[in-house]
Amino acid sequence: MNGNQQGQTVVDTISSNSPYVLYNPAQIPDGFLGSIRITSTNGKPLVGQMSEARTTGTIIQLMSNLALGGTATIHLPLWYDNYTATGGNWVSGVNVQNADSGINNITATWFDQAGNPALTQTATLNGTYDTHNFYDTALNNFVGSVVIQSTNGKKIVAVSNILNYAGAAGADTAMAFNGSNR
Repeated sequence: MNGNQQGQTVVDTISSNSPYVLYNPAQIPDGFLGSIRITSTNGKPLVGQMSEARTTGTIIQLMSNLALGGTATIHLPLWYDNYTATGGNWVSGVNVQNADSGINNITATWFDQAGNPALTQTATLNGTYDTHNFYDTALNNFVGSVVIQSTNGKKIVAVSNILNYAGAAGADTAMAFNGSNR
């Protein structure tokens, strides 16, 4: 979470239009919390999907597409914070990563369903690969959206997770999606 590289860089060749699976490299310790950056060394475009899995609890796996490029403004169309109207305990979190070099100052603004600002928080990303998690905003029973902006115009990417901690076994309890620049 501090932007320092962990372990060795993994390098491989992927044939055109073919899948490649990269599992957690052995040198990444259990309990690691951070991010990954995948780049094409020959300029060819890449697409991908990320999954998070755990072996305990009711939330088994989250999946999302890998973010492409970066943008100075990211929109998250859905944010829950302690939302219980549907009988669950839905909560959101978002991991924002600096996709540019140098210090990147970001501002996240939550908007209620009427489009009114409800909360603003700031963070500083200290270099390429540095990340920040926005979660547990203490907006009680909140449903809305979030706009995250780089205040100095540098690129960022973001992945948001939404979890229902009170979800019944076999019911939908998690989703993940990338922030959009539109």
